[in-house]
Amino acid sequence: MSTKKEIVKDLLFKGFVERTEDLEGIPIVLRNLNSNDQLEIEMDMGSVKGSSAVLIHTYQIMVMHRTLVSVGDIKFETRADAQKWQIGQSSTILNFIIKKQNALEKELAVLVGAMDEEKLGDFTETPESTED
Repeated sequence: MSTKKEIVKDLLFKGFVERTEDLEGIPIVLRNLNSNDQLEIEMDMGSVKGSSAVLIHTYQIMVMHRTLVSVGDIKFETRADAQKWQIGQSSTILNFIIKKQNALEKELAVLVGAMDEEKLGDFTETPESTED
C-alpha cells in the first residue's frame, strides 16, 4: 500500500495513481481519471441524448474506457482496446469495475483535501426514473 506522500507524488508527477482490485483471484488494474480525459468526456457528453440513466451509464462507460489498465493478463494499451473488451461483457462485471474506479476517485479527492469525506455520495447509482 502506498503512503499518502507516494500517492501525492504520483498524482503530481505522473498524473495518475494505479490500483489493483481483486475479483475472485483475477486482478483488475484501474487508474484515476486525468484532466485531459475528463475534458474529452465532458465534450463528448454534449452530444449524448437520452434519459438520465442513459447519460449516467454513458459517462461511466467513457470513464471506464479511459481508466481500465488491465483485466487478468489482458493489458489495454488504448481506450479503443478497453472499448473492444467491454463489448459483450456482463453488466455486473462492468458495474463492479465502475464502482471500484469511482471509489478510487473519491478516496484520492479526500486524501488531497479536494473533497470532504462526509460529502461523498455514490455517483454510480442511476436514478429510478428514466424520464427527464
